[in-house]
Amino acid sequence: MNTELNKQTNPNLQDNEVKDQILKYFHIIKQNWIAVALILLAAAVATFIYWRTADRIYRATTTLKIEQANKDVLEGNFMSEPGFYNYGLIPNLIQLLQSYEIRNKVALALIDSFLTVKDKSSFSFLRKYPGSSDLTPIGVNNLRKKLSKAVNIEQIEELNVITISCEGAFSEELLLITNTYAQAYIDYSNELKKQDLSTLKKFLLVERENKLNELNSIETEIGDFQKRNGFSDINSYSIYLTENIRSAEEAIRQARLGLKTNQQSISSLERELAEYDSTLVNYVELQINEASLIEIQKKINTLEIQRDIDKSNARSPEEKRMIDNAFNERLTTLEKIRKSQSDIVLANLSANTPIEKKEIIQRIFDANMQRITLNSTIEEYTKEIEINRTKLNALPDLGLELAKLLREKSTNEKLYTQIEEKYQETEIKERTRLSDAYILDPGTDTATLVKPNRTSVMLIGILAGFGLAALFVFVRYAFDTSIKDPAELEKKGVEVLSWIPHIDSLVDNKNKGDEFIVSVKPNSNASESFKALRTRIQYARVDEEPIKTVLITSSLPSEGKTIVSLNLAGSFAQAGHNTLLLDCDLRKPRVHNLFQSEKSPGLTDLLFSKGTADSLVRKSNLENLSFITSGSIPTNPSELLGSNRMKELIQELKSKFDYIVLDSPPFIAVTDAEILFNISDGTVLVSKAESTPMDVFLRAYGRMFELNPHNLLGTVLNDFNYQKSYGYYYNYYYYYHRGEDKGGH
Repeated sequence: MNTELNKQTNPNLQDNEVKDQILKYFHIIKQNWIAVALILLAAAVATFIYWRTADRIYRATTTLKIEQANKDVLEGNFMSEPGFYNYGLIPNLIQLLQSYEIRNKVALALIDSFLTVKDKSSFSFLRKYPGSSDLTPIGVNNLRKKLSKAVNIEQIEELNVITISCEGAFSEELLLITNTYAQAYIDYSNELKKQDLSTLKKFLLVERENKLNELNSIETEIGDFQKRNGFSDINSYSIYLTENIRSAEEAIRQARLGLKTNQQSISSLERELAEYDSTLVNYVELQINEASLIEIQKKINTLEIQRDIDKSNARSPEEKRMIDNAFNERLTTLEKIRKSQSDIVLANLSANTPIEKKEIIQRIFDANMQRITLNSTIEEYTKEIEINRTKLNALPDLGLELAKLLREKSTNEKLYTQIEEKYQETEIKERTRLSDAYILDPGTDTATLVKPNRTSVMLIGILAGFGLAALFVFVRYAFDTSIKDPAELEKKGVEVLSWIPHIDSLVDNKNKGDEFIVSVKPNSNASESFKALRTRIQYARVDEEPIKTVLITSSLPSEGKTIVSLNLAGSFAQAGHNTLLLDCDLRKPRVHNLFQSEKSPGLTDLLFSKGTADSLVRKSNLENLSFITSGSIPTNPSELLGSNRMKELIQELKSKFDYIVLDSPPFIAVTDAEILFNISDGTVLVSKAESTPMDVFLRAYGRMFELNPHNLLGTVLNDFNYQKSYGYYYNYYYYYHRGEDKGGH
């Protein structure tokens, strides 16, 4: 109720509570700063040790540039093939680099290099027993398997560039691995292309001889014709028709020559594929022949040939552009359909094909598409020849014969020249670099340390240190059920009469006189707290009979109840009240020690006798303060304290003193305090900050409340270190006692 009223009258109180809660967490850490510092130091040392002792892992990367090679003699490019591209070039090459054959070549090359190196101490990956003094190289089979896991091959996005990287303990060894890997692929590619060049060269040599013989034969026939008939003029129309037929026949010859090359290429590829699985050859042919791709390719080729013929008959550039526009729209549509169908067929073929043979499947597919194009070319130009021959039938036979001979000569000359060029080109290719790849960057300057990463290790160490420190502090705080501050008691509904600040002199000096703080240091913070306690007890019952006997007890031993009793009695005496401190702790009495007097005679002697208390009351050095010690320790303290004689004695003392402060045993330990609770006017339950368990305190407080809530005045939190706390406690004392601390202590 009071809290709600304060919030209504002071809107900033709620915000202050939030701030106090935040400050509370900081003060929890502050109170445990030594443990936090040690944990952070341990984390820093562990991080440093890890950084110094962790294995160094380096990464080396070799960059391989893949060129999209132009069509050349290796592809049998005797006819143009518009619209054909090598789909999936880079992914196929990556699969090839990861294949068994390449890895085996790399493994053999690496072992050879390892054996030739004199200093093998900087090698780990290539050793059979890395980390030992044994320098035996790893076996080929194990190294090949190891390469498949350790070497990473990737494509740089949107570029025809492949990176080959590897991680390990020695950068020089890693560079040897990645560069050997790259060079192995280049050498492998060169070997394949040299084999293809050798086969093509033999074929071109035979064809060159054949064409030379055909050309010589035609020249002989022309010479014979001239001798027999002489030369005659052939009209322009005859020349035009003859040229058309010649061009068509030349195209057919080129197509047939391309077919021979194409068939050889298909046969060679099918044999290579059959060595792996003969069923794949039939499967590939079936996929290609059943697809509608064949008809689409024929249509494209027919349109292109018709376009070229129409353009050759055109008389002006404008007319040629109109012809191009008319045909290109239809060709574009058909080429898109062909591209889509090609992707479907290739996907079907690749789905059931091993990785190592995907490149062969791709090449077989391209060769079959070329075969379809060439066959279609032969068919279309054959039709064109028949049309032109029909027109020439009306021409003179001699002119036709001569034109035929000249046409055959021209065709054979061009074919011979073309074959000769291809042959020379093949010889040049044999002497130059054949591979479509080369090392763009050997990685010598880019080999870097990747593990342990200094920044990451430091960051993890810092986070781990703070995390462990926070975990330790808050776990310790969570399992610590002791009372921390007055606010915790207030939240439980406990009436807090006062709190006694931590007294350094009690810790640093064992002089019993220093415990009587209101007498030794009357202007100190602690003395002011006892004065506040005195005032609240005095005015606890304003409208009732005033309190004269005050019982001071605690939940457990060693919570400072005797010190509270002594200083509360001294505070009453300083206010001018005749006060008696009665030591009712008949089990472990301490009052006589505080006043440095004898324990006997005392309370027990008075209870056993019928005499008056005057003879046992002793004066202290503080004016208005008297005390009675416990006397001899009896065997039955509870019976003595609960006797009628004890009640009579209390009444007798009340008539002689203004206030009587009773120091009793702990409430939970024995029944003595409960007996005294019933015969006193008011009771104060003492608790000790950061010592008294909250559940034990509440059990004692609740028991008193059940017995007589009217008699329970409240609690005092003893030994509360407000400078380590937060909120209004510290602010209050700093403001009101900063001057007193300088002079009072």
